[in-house]
Amino acid sequence: MQIIRKGKDIIMNPPIHKRTLVWLHGLGDTAEEYLTIFSKYPILKDCRLKLLTAPLIPVTEISGQFKHAWYDVDGPCQKVINPKANDCAEKITKEILIEKETCDEVYIGGVSQGGSLALYIGLAYMDIPVNGIIGISCYMMDYFIKEKLKKIPIFLYHGENDKRVPLVFAQNSYETYLKSVNYTFKVEKRLGHAVSRGGLNSINAWAEGLYIK
Repeated sequence: MQIIRKGKDIIMNPPIHKRTLVWLHGLGDTAEEYLTIFSKYPILKDCRLKLLTAPLIPVTEISGQFKHAWYDVDGPCQKVINPKANDCAEKITKEILIEKETCDEVYIGGVSQGGSLALYIGLAYMDIPVNGIIGISCYMMDYFIKEKLKKIPIFLYHGENDKRVPLVFAQNSYETYLKSVNYTFKVEKRLGHAVSRGGLNSINAWAEGLYIK
């Protein structure tokens, strides 16, 4: 695996590149954490990983402290997308479109705030579909889903004991806002607000049925 660093973003290039996953971390994290995780537990077969890092911004929830965040939040569970999320959505969309120039399969995914933003970009912000959307320990917000993007396969994974984004809140958000959308939702017992080996195995099993080649 070849590792390329571009500022705080990281690209993991496999020996064989058949697909790309653009990955978004959660509030307060960086791409570095997922370099460690995905080096130990690979996600998606023959996949280039573009691990992006959010900008440092003041976060209202923690009294204006500066953290790496895709958008400002005043609590762990938002029902409406912050309009300033479009700034990061634009940058991330450009990364996806760059990959689409040379790759037939491009996915977007993330954890917590990153997973929620991945859903927004894949279902509402972009004009062309990605091949799949992955969300771990995240939730759906209230916004218009483009009709032509409703068939995108979505995989959502959540911990039964998640205290940051409670399971009931996440599940209700999917049932409310993902009607008529093609999604799979799985829950892991005793898991908190975290990425688990079981979750990554489930993602890989789900993705096997989507691969073009």
